[in-house]
Amino acid sequence: MNELGMLMLVVFVGLLAVIYFSRSNVKNTKDADVQSSDSSTGKEPVVEEKTKELHSPMPKPSVEPSLPEVQEGGKHFKLEVDEPAMNGEIPETMYPREEVKPSFGIPSKEPETKINDSVAKEEVEPEVFVLVIMNPKDTLTVKKLHETLQGVGAQLTDQGIYEKREKGANLPFIRIANVLEPGTFTTENPEEVFSPGVVLIMELPTIIHAPKAMHEFIMLSRKLSQHINGRIYDQQRSIVSESKLQSMRDKALRYESQAVV
Repeated sequence: MNELGMLMLVVFVGLLAVIYFSRSNVKNTKDADVQSSDSSTGKEPVVEEKTKELHSPMPKPSVEPSLPEVQEGGKHFKLEVDEPAMNGEIPETMYPREEVKPSFGIPSKEPETKINDSVAKEEVEPEVFVLVIMNPKDTLTVKKLHETLQGVGAQLTDQGIYEKREKGANLPFIRIANVLEPGTFTTENPEEVFSPGVVLIMELPTIIHAPKAMHEFIMLSRKLSQHINGRIYDQQRSIVSESKLQSMRDKALRYESQAVV
């Protein structure tokens, strides 16, 4: 009985082994058939196809990109460019952009000033101005005149007349002479020589600007008239009025840009 049971157990185990190995052979046969069918039809495995898709270049878009739309004031509008280089019609290197610099209100070219050749610069001839300071009712000693002239900064020259110089200048611009001939101021016994007054002489243009020189000329004549208690006369021995003095100032303006160096 035990031998019979053992025999049946062995037979049962053998059947199970046969069934297991038969199923394994069927599965392997199907896989081989599938691989052979794929190779015959030219199909690649799924894994290789996915790998190729990852390494393949991106396809070109079928529709060309358009210019961006700009939104302004709640509305959309398409930005259009007229330059051929930006539209792609010609290369940008053949059509360089023109840079426009801001002018800030400054004109690009200065207006040319036309000079009329027919209008020539007026040349003013030199002119000599003379003022006489006298006291006709009372004569003065030459000694008194020496003291007065030296008191206003005049210097006696070797020729016996006085000169008035600008500070720092070597040349005089006003000369002062005696009213009496020969116009000199004697240095020998001056207290015994008498004279009614002096004469101031100035020529324009001079070493300083004419308006300033005329101002000094008129102010000096006024100082001397006060010192000798006299009055100011012109060459014709007529009293010089304020309007006459102003006319002399106006004439000096014609020499404003001229100065003898």
